[in-house]
Amino acid sequence: MKLKICLSWVISLIIIGLIAIYVKQHLPEFTKIFQLSPFPLMVLVFMIFLNLVLLGCFTKVLLDSFEVKLTFREWFGLSVVSTMGNYLMPFRGGAGIRAVYLKKRHNFTYATFLSTMAALYLITFFVNSLIGLICMGLIYLHYGIFNLPLFSFFSVAFFVLSLIIIFSPQIPNFGNRCLNTISNFVNSWYRIKSNQKLAFKLLVIILLISMVKLYSIYFAFQAFSIDISMLKSLLISTLLSFSTLINLTPGALGITEGVIILGAKIFSITPAQSLLVAGLIRVVTLFFVFILGPIFSYLLLGSNSETNIK
Repeated sequence: MKLKICLSWVISLIIIGLIAIYVKQHLPEFTKIFQLSPFPLMVLVFMIFLNLVLLGCFTKVLLDSFEVKLTFREWFGLSVVSTMGNYLMPFRGGAGIRAVYLKKRHNFTYATFLSTMAALYLITFFVNSLIGLICMGLIYLHYGIFNLPLFSFFSVAFFVLSLIIIFSPQIPNFGNRCLNTISNFVNSWYRIKSNQKLAFKLLVIILLISMVKLYSIYFAFQAFSIDISMLKSLLISTLLSFSTLINLTPGALGITEGVIILGAKIFSITPAQSLLVAGLIRVVTLFFVFILGPIFSYLLLGSNSETNIK
């Protein structure tokens, strides 16, 4: 594990160095950073905050089905603290903080927690693969732009995720501890998907999160007066949702930037413009995370907290 963490930080430093070299070589293109439009920036700030709220709502709604009742301080605080953890640690380390808290405070098992994470990713990727396919169809009709590798990616993702969601039966417990972990994981997901009311609520939240990501991308571009349509922004935001699959670096450094650059390049938007947008989204996110993060870390995990996690 230490080797993986060291490798992650080495990769992060290399990415920072490459970005610094690129910025230096294209410095005139980055002067737009001093020409931000106030209204799009304010909308972006609101969208980033709303995203934290919706992620917390997802956790609250999901844990309600397991008879775990979270207060506002917990469900919103865990969203902020885990996001801060993701920026401080590689491999989405913030999820580990959330898992430990729920285990210590609510005796919520790690196996069941993993199933809730699976629910989040399964629904997120399923919804976004469908949105991606629809979006690519509309982009082809409106702009005559078609990208076969991207279409293939969304098609395969949608097909595989559909099979997983539809064909995941309940299985019995086994005598083996390792097999029981797998059994608990599968059965927890089965319980989630069998509850139609719960599944509908989670689907609505994921759709709202996708909409927030769309507006975040759109208004981040608008903040730099870069012309981009909602439809094009939707494709980029959909791609960005899949970037969590490869969060090898703290805060997905380099991954987020790369995805936005690749997505925007389809529409002839320069890497410099994409880097500005990715940087602005990252700065606004860090603004909330590192102001609210320490506050909720103390409230949830501090020495005077009801839950002193050691």
